[in-house]
Amino acid sequence: MRRPARLDSARAWLDSGAQATVRGYARRYGVDRYTAFDELTMLGVALPAKDERWSVRPAVHQRAKSSRSDEHESDPVGDGLPDGWIEWGGELIFVAGFTSGGAPFGLRVDEFPAEHLPEELKGWADSGGAVIDEPTSRHDVRRQGPDWEPGDDRDVPF
Repeated sequence: MRRPARLDSARAWLDSGAQATVRGYARRYGVDRYTAFDELTMLGVALPAKDERWSVRPAVHQRAKSSRSDEHESDPVGDGLPDGWIEWGGELIFVAGFTSGGAPFGLRVDEFPAEHLPEELKGWADSGGAVIDEPTSRHDVRRQGPDWEPGDDRDVPF
């Protein structure tokens, strides 16, 4: 149910004499408690002071940056990549952000502007940015028949 319909329904629910709590509203309408707090406040419901904790959503925490001042130092994970770069799905990418599900998105190393590419990654850009190059890798989903050669995508269904 979208917010306008949910607010109309909640008005009728409150008019019936129901006791409105943040937890009860969240369970009834399938929303999180922060949304429940906001919408009950919109409806003019007086909420107890203990429910003030639901008034401000916490910030999304991302991986902390290295405390080192040298910008060419490797990232805190210790995978040998410069800050902002990760291996994802067998390719090196510069992370521009994260989806709501937590998956990173950004530019592959071969799409990144060459003049801004860190020195240690310039060789990767020339190779197409793939981390997994061997056809025997468990990540390679292509069928490998006796006449298969690297780059042969004839039997890939898409």
